[in-house]
Amino acid sequence: MKKVLAAAMMTILLLAAYMTLWPVPLQPVAWQAPTAPGYTGVHAANDRLAALQVIDLHGHHDPESIIAGPGQWLYASVGSADILKQDGAIVRFQPDGSAFEVVAQTGGRPLGLAFDGNGQLLVADAVKGVLVIRDGKPVPLAPAHFANSLTVASNGKIYYTDSSARFSAAQSGSTQEAAMLDALEQSATGRVVEYDPAGGAVRVVATGLSFANGIVLSEDER
Repeated sequence: MKKVLAAAMMTILLLAAYMTLWPVPLQPVAWQAPTAPGYTGVHAANDRLAALQVIDLHGHHDPESIIAGPGQWLYASVGSADILKQDGAIVRFQPDGSAFEVVAQTGGRPLGLAFDGNGQLLVADAVKGVLVIRDGKPVPLAPAHFANSLTVASNGKIYYTDSSARFSAAQSGSTQEAAMLDALEQSATGRVVEYDPAGGAVRVVATGLSFANGIVLSEDER
């Protein structure tokens, strides 16, 4: 047995030596990696956030959207840990965080915000659909299974995303849960919808989106 093993080992060594010394036409050129330049240029360290100011939300949490409004006010949509409580609020404050106040409660989960040409605050609410705030009260404008974000064109038409036709925040218990289920299923039932306040017409302009989320208009608004 020892002789057999020794012979096998010798054969393997001879084959390895042969393969090593076997002439080939290749002349490999080694690649010399350049020295890493480090964090320079656009990647250079900076201290632009050194003076970061944290704005107190006074008990509210989970701010989703923040936009600038008339009078230098900043408006933000905030939510509740329990979507069934339906106490999602719209708050506003000055850029330094002062004069904080609640301007409306949608009774759902407000997400995207926008102002229309008349200065009215529009809300994409994951539970209530697309709303307009009038005299501090939410007024329904357009339906959605999972309204997420919205924007307003120069002609007054509102475009909003309806994230999923399969999972809603109200049914799932939270926007996070509904988003996770939609991402896992990948059925791509999200869409973009156009709402015309002039006549109340609703038109679907894009479908087949996987969790349609934020939306902005291009320069030509197409």
